[in-house]
Amino acid sequence: MRGVNGRQGLIDTILSSSQNRLSIVGFAGKIDNQYSNQYYSWPNQFAGYYSGVSTYDDAKTILNWSNNSYNAKTAVNKMAIAGGNSRGYERGIGTGTNIGAGLWEADALLNNARSNAKKVVILLSDGFANMYYDEYGYTIYNWNNIDAKTETAPNWFNDYLKQFVLGISSSLAPRIDGFYSIKFRYSNTRDSISDIKSYINQYNPNIPNEIFSASNENDLQQKFKDITDKILPLGVHHVTISDVLSKYVQLLPGNASRLRVVKIKDGNEEELNGNQVTIESKKNEQGLVEVTAKFDPSYTLEDDAKYVLKFTVTSTQEAFDAIAGDKTLTSDDAEGADATKLYSNKGAKVTYSYGIGTSHTKTKDYSEKPTFKPSDPLTVPVEVEWKGVDGKSNPSANRPPSVELKLNQKKDGSTKDSYRKVTSSVQTNIFTENTSFAKVAKGYDYELKAPDAPGYTVEVQKTGTKEKPSFKVIYRQLPSLTIKKILEGEQSPNKSFTINVTLSDKDGKPINGKFGNTIVTNGKAQISLKNGQETALKYLPRDTHYKVEEVENSRAGYHVTYEKQEGTLSEDVQTIVTNHRLPTLSVTKKLQVPLLIFCNPLRLPLT
Repeated sequence: MRGVNGRQGLIDTILSSSQNRLSIVGFAGKIDNQYSNQYYSWPNQFAGYYSGVSTYDDAKTILNWSNNSYNAKTAVNKMAIAGGNSRGYERGIGTGTNIGAGLWEADALLNNARSNAKKVVILLSDGFANMYYDEYGYTIYNWNNIDAKTETAPNWFNDYLKQFVLGISSSLAPRIDGFYSIKFRYSNTRDSISDIKSYINQYNPNIPNEIFSASNENDLQQKFKDITDKILPLGVHHVTISDVLSKYVQLLPGNASRLRVVKIKDGNEEELNGNQVTIESKKNEQGLVEVTAKFDPSYTLEDDAKYVLKFTVTSTQEAFDAIAGDKTLTSDDAEGADATKLYSNKGAKVTYSYGIGTSHTKTKDYSEKPTFKPSDPLTVPVEVEWKGVDGKSNPSANRPPSVELKLNQKKDGSTKDSYRKVTSSVQTNIFTENTSFAKVAKGYDYELKAPDAPGYTVEVQKTGTKEKPSFKVIYRQLPSLTIKKILEGEQSPNKSFTINVTLSDKDGKPINGKFGNTIVTNGKAQISLKNGQETALKYLPRDTHYKVEEVENSRAGYHVTYEKQEGTLSEDVQTIVTNHRLPTLSVTKKLQVPLLIFCNPLRLPLT
């Protein structure tokens, strides 16, 4: 037990862990019943007890529960064979073999053992049980012994011995986790050790129950080692903790989750190292993350300590969807199907081996179901601003009574259109409105769609980030082209003049559409105006290139001038076409003939 020749003994081996305790009981036996010639007719003609004897005194606790190896070895050193004739009135515990007395003392010690500890009994004996306690606690000896090797006894002795040891076994066996016996230099024809093994097995067949034999001290030390190899660690070993995360939580990238096992004892935490526990994570067949912590088989879990598998998790996309109200929950997902009480674990369990010798494996499921509340969903603010043509002044064009804004949700190449909608009212003389989308799920990219408004361009600006999105919608009034006719130099109020208008976009492509009351086809329009009249091509595309020119037959007799005849519309433009009446020049041709008078007297005949 103490170890010899440089070898570690049973005491040092067992107490190598501070969590283990050891008790040592010494037993022998002193004779309390007197010899009688009528022995064979006993108990009918019982000769009585010796005077001055005590009860239950064949065994003694040499060491009460202790984890101090020095004290244990000191107690063993003090053990010695008693002197005298082993009569009950003598001091000490005698020299007989009352194995039952030793088991009786061991059974009493179990009353003071830790309730959560594993208990193992190692019985060492060198002979047949030739004594037992009677119902009063006196030691009854088998006076029929012939010699040390041949054990004979009447039936009554064997019956009472069996009854005594069976009674002890019925109390002892259910409370222990292993029973080992060593026959040391055992040469008796009767085998009490095998009998006791069968009695223990009768009351607890599920524990290791073995017999070893040793013929010398070296052999005995080896048998002690064989037993300690079987019973260490005493209790739980090969422990594996498994934690299956729910679909609502996930590990952080890289090693940010800090997978670890900590031992908590007396309010202090100690993190186990890689030699004590191995931790890994993987996805199981259901696609859920499983974190597993495997304790090293040689690691002994301490009593009164709590072992906790710790790591940091974050919410999954499904959790963000749930708290935003985008997922229908059941009682399997959350306590009371409440999105603020999502289950973080799908299941957790601890698997461990126990028992001394032949181990048994048991799995215990974690019954509690911890819940968590994901961080609150987003509120996405939107500012809607109405601007004039120049981007600075207030607009003059009519505005709709409201605009319906749509938030599209995007992730991994897919888009959910109109994920959220909100209507922003347009109020008179107020040109900036603020609104927001409520309960927007985190973890996505978002884009805002704003409707067109006649007479305006619409621009959506993303002013926030993915983590904190926000938007600004700018409605800017489109420019208009106003054409005015002026006539100078004559009064012809009913005379119409025809003007051609050519329009192209910023890329040079012809414009089509109806602008005001003017229809533009393939970039061309023709309008007719009288003096003082004007017409507006309203809300043309920004940066439209325009040119106005009066048709040839309309400008005949006039000198035509243009104000802003051609240009690009970045603002409202008025072009003025002025016709100046040309003056009229009358040319008269006069022919002058010289008058010649000839004087030739005429003579008229007379009758």
